[in-house]
Amino acid sequence: MHFRPRTILGQVFPFQAAAVDVNGDHKLDIIVADNQYSRIFVLTNNGTGQFTVEPYIQAQAGLISFAVVDANNDGAPDIMVGTYATNLLQVLTNNGAGVFSAAEEIQDSQPATFLASADVNQDNRLDVIAAHYNFTASVFTNALFFPAPMLRIRATSTNSAILNWPLYGTNYLLQQNTNLATTNWVTISNSVDILTGTNQVVLPRQPGSRFYRLVK
Repeated sequence: MHFRPRTILGQVFPFQAAAVDVNGDHKLDIIVADNQYSRIFVLTNNGTGQFTVEPYIQAQAGLISFAVVDANNDGAPDIMVGTYATNLLQVLTNNGAGVFSAAEEIQDSQPATFLASADVNQDNRLDVIAAHYNFTASVFTNALFFPAPMLRIRATSTNSAILNWPLYGTNYLLQQNTNLATTNWVTISNSVDILTGTNQVVLPRQPGSRFYRLVK
């Protein structure tokens, strides 16, 4: 058995790496964490062992650990980040094409010095185990990562309504109904924009009452 070393990522301070298919092309890519500048690098694989360094993801300050987990159950691997500077776990969600963006943060009891992912409750979803400096650990089961997304609605001065909900709810459908006594919910086909970290839809004002909901 013979391995040949080859530098594919220079001028960083890597301390942790993982191999996972981030873009759904059935080729193992590489995720590398740089704790000097709290950056996450994704290196995509062309299938011959040649890797392309994608633009880095800026994580929260004090990056010290990460784990790969499908945080929003959309089938794409996301990244959960722990830091020594805060008790919050940052979630970077994957759009399925290997592009990650910061989503919600999850409260832990202590800064997470090491994160690992495993299905601890046999529900076929990866959960997260966070280890702490003070000889304790937390277990976050996947169902608790994100609650059902809250839909917010506000009227504008231009006779339109703005509806927005968290990014982790991207796989939810926005529906409307004119009468809550019926089941005539209709999926809204307007384009969804991503603005200031949320999904957003702008709808023109319509006569009568309108009720809205998010469904999977």
